[in-house]
Amino acid sequence: MQKRFLDYNLAANTVVFQGLSLPQTGDILQASFRTAGSGGTLPQVLCTGAGGATNLATSQSLGLCTIPGDLLRAGDRLELLFDYSHEGASVGYQVEVRFGATPVLFRSAAASSTLISGRASLGIHAGGEQWSTQSWGPGSSLAAEAGAAAENLNVTLPVDFRGHMASPATETLTLRNFSVVRYPAP
Repeated sequence: MQKRFLDYNLAANTVVFQGLSLPQTGDILQASFRTAGSGGTLPQVLCTGAGGATNLATSQSLGLCTIPGDLLRAGDRLELLFDYSHEGASVGYQVEVRFGATPVLFRSAAASSTLISGRASLGIHAGGEQWSTQSWGPGSSLAAEAGAAAENLNVTLPVDFRGHMASPATETLTLRNFSVVRYPAP
């Protein structure tokens, strides 16, 4: 991934590569871009997919989204969406969502709870990030939390969807799907 002003510049409808970033014969270029519609800047899906499963009693990464350094800036908003399922009924489990090193969600669920869904919203500002989360499921009450983070947005930043069983089991905890959506500042 190349960065504007460092690796290339734009001149009207022309991309002007800088120094060592100049493509070489045989290179394959892939470009992506967003345009503003009548409502302003368009959302950008950074990651989406199905996750993994675990039956271990230690925290496991079940889905990962890696946000490139210098992508997020003040005024941006991130939305994290996730759905976990529990296959079994005898052992409880925990789910966790981390933004960088900051845990924005940590939730324990009873063995009888078959699903946990939720969302986290992060507002990026000049001094850090403010976040809020909501999670819910059948047999689990709605839970809401809020907090602040101070992650370094200049480096690659992981969004990690994690989980584990309360004790080792033959049943599983599965991250069914997750999405990370960026709403860029205009």
